[in-house]
Amino acid sequence: MSYFPWLTILVVLPIFAGSLIFFLPHKGNKIVRWYTISICLLEFLLMTYAFCYHFQLEDPLIQLKEDYKWIDVFDFHWRLGIDGLSLGSILLTGFITTLATLAAWPVTRNSRSVLATRNIGGSFTLVRSTRGLPHSSLIGHIRRRVTW
Repeated sequence: MSYFPWLTILVVLPIFAGSLIFFLPHKGNKIVRWYTISICLLEFLLMTYAFCYHFQLEDPLIQLKEDYKWIDVFDFHWRLGIDGLSLGSILLTGFITTLATLAAWPVTRNSRSVLATRNIGGSFTLVRSTRGLPHSSLIGHIRRRVTW
């Protein structure tokens, strides 16, 4: 059993990487485009690896569980986990986010904003598809989806 925080990495990576887009040089769109597609592919590959090698399909219970004390004063926890029903939607989210990034490739006006929103939007969709967990945490209550 692996105790590596796979789901936390899959949620935090696109948010962090999407916020770094605004610090990239603005001389051309090539750097931003290649950076964004590489982050999307990296996340999709990490997602595929985590689910292929660390998810047991024959186990119907919630797997890859993470439970961290987040804010002690308010007794907030960061809880993530995945079951077999939401596995397909999470993999589909990673695939569609990569396809949407490729579809936004010809965008030349405000490409930084479009591509950053695409990265961050995929992460919120990932959290949204895992929100049905029992005792869901604050992050599970994000109900809006960032779109462009």
